[in-house]
Amino acid sequence: MQEKFSGVISQNVDKKQLLVNFILLLVPLTYIIGTLALNLNIAIFILVCLFFFLKDILKLKFSFIDKIVFLFFFFILFTGLFNTIEKYYFSNIEKDDNFLILLKKL
Repeated sequence: MQEKFSGVISQNVDKKQLLVNFILLLVPLTYIIGTLALNLNIAIFILVCLFFFLKDILKLKFSFIDKIVFLFFFFILFTGLFNTIEKYYFSNIEKDDNFLILLKKL
């Protein structure tokens, strides 16, 4: 009977996914232990996921519509940054609200 389970785990499930699932499984236990353990567990989870799956994350292929949307939001952030710099350096308005335009854009 033990041979059936070891064969299923080694053939059908990837070892990387088992490690990620085990780290995620420890979240309730680390929550009971305390915040330091929980924060360490989450940091380890993020690092392990980035280490194992960063290649898969970076393989995204964007369609034409996605590129247009990204370009639109980049343009909005660029104009907000430009307006903030212009207002900060070239106007005589009070300096208290100099980053208000950029914050509104974000």
